[in-house]
Amino acid sequence: MASESKNKTREIQIKEKVYTTIPFGSQHVALPEPIKFIFDTENEIVKEIKFDIAYVHRGIEKALTTMFDFRKAPYVVGRVCGICSAAHTIPCAVVMERAIGIDREIPDRAKAIRMIALEINRLQSHFLINGHLAEVCGYENVFMHIWRDREMIMDLADMLFGNRVQYDVVCVGGVNRDIPKDKERVLLDKLNEIEKSVEFMEKIFTKDRTLVSRLKGLGVVSKEMALEYGIVGPMARASGVKTDCRVEDDWGLYKDLGFEMVTMEEGDSLARCLVRVRECYESIRIIREAIKSTEEGEISIKVTANPKYEAVCRNEAPRGELFYYVKGTGGIMPDRVRIRTPTLANIPILPEVMKDVSYNDIPPLLMSFDPCIACTGR
Repeated sequence: MASESKNKTREIQIKEKVYTTIPFGSQHVALPEPIKFIFDTENEIVKEIKFDIAYVHRGIEKALTTMFDFRKAPYVVGRVCGICSAAHTIPCAVVMERAIGIDREIPDRAKAIRMIALEINRLQSHFLINGHLAEVCGYENVFMHIWRDREMIMDLADMLFGNRVQYDVVCVGGVNRDIPKDKERVLLDKLNEIEKSVEFMEKIFTKDRTLVSRLKGLGVVSKEMALEYGIVGPMARASGVKTDCRVEDDWGLYKDLGFEMVTMEEGDSLARCLVRVRECYESIRIIREAIKSTEEGEISIKVTANPKYEAVCRNEAPRGELFYYVKGTGGIMPDRVRIRTPTLANIPILPEVMKDVSYNDIPPLLMSFDPCIACTGR
């Protein structure tokens, strides 16, 4: 009789609903940047989500119209975010060139070096987030392995541009330093090693059954949802949306060198991870082609005019479409600068995707979104 009573008590306890409000962030071991979530859960299943991203606002857009000569703008926006600094400096320079009316005069050598900087930036960013994703899934050895290999990419940036994080190689009118032949040879050799690291990363995220089962089917974003919310970048491509600013607004030589867009249909956390992994192969190929396509020559033109038009530039940052708008009236500072970052486009869908997900699965789901809060806050 006593055992029957205990079993009935246990059944009653299981059927009871436990409601809990759980804060997540703004500082948390699973968060690479400050963002705060408040989850209302029912038996550890997320039912309602509130979030706050306003922790790192620095007023960069205002500073560009009140404090800095337009020639300094690419160096200023490089400080928007350390993870994707080149992704900001390039569209900033391009939009200033378009506002002046000199964008068609930029030498091909300068365009090739800009492409190399952007793709190196993309490589280290994709390595960074996939390492974090492995870490929050409990694969600390994989995290350390990926981040160790990421150091090769950071060292390449240091060798080519003089800095590991803020490259500061892009200027209005072109670039401020060339890549000598001896460094091109080192770059090509290092790319072979990086390619092997990408192969390791792809093998882990496709062959390890535990890791695959943790990510597969988690946080599914359908193609219809992606189009409705206007999400961009690897997130959109993982849901089958064929969009990439390297094709749609080519400021460089992407169309000339050929470009293969990486897409998947599943739209889950695993698909988002694998799109980033496979984009690394394409980035390596683009860097190789950019080196072969141009010889040493002019890397910049003299800029004598000020921005006097309205102009826009869309750049494919590691997280997706990065939009720059400038309005100039002939002064040394633009009248208006507007930056729309990819995370700002991707993050509104989070509450819908996180709903009815186990609280334990929130860290890998969030990492698969690859949010950049520094870019969003600016």
